[in-house]
Amino acid sequence: MPIEYRKIHFSAAELQAALVHYGQRHEKKFPRAPIEKIEILADEQTGVVVHFGAVEEAGPKIKPLVFDREELAAALIDYCRINKKPMSHTAKKVLEKDPDGIVILERSVWQDAWDDKLPAR
Repeated sequence: MPIEYRKIHFSAAELQAALVHYGQRHEKKFPRAPIEKIEILADEQTGVVVHFGAVEEAGPKIKPLVFDREELAAALIDYCRINKKPMSHTAKKVLEKDPDGIVILERSVWQDAWDDKLPAR
């Protein structure tokens, strides 16, 4: 059977939009402060840490917000769905750090159309 690969690159701005939207929908509270940077963790962890800039009324330090690998994947997959670019439910997905953002690699094995059919009697 053929194997299909799909690579979806998310820029830093798209990653930020996906995380903010995910946070709003899943009660992950973002402070009222500007996002200073989004740190993409090493490949073994493949999560992100959102760092915030200082705000006068909040004081000098605002605790960073951490998204683990599962939350990050869910945020990016949801971002694709919102933008009418759905991802395969059956494909294997891997997150990779990229110099300009983050990438989802999708791998799916084509199934014979007849595999899911019941045999004729």
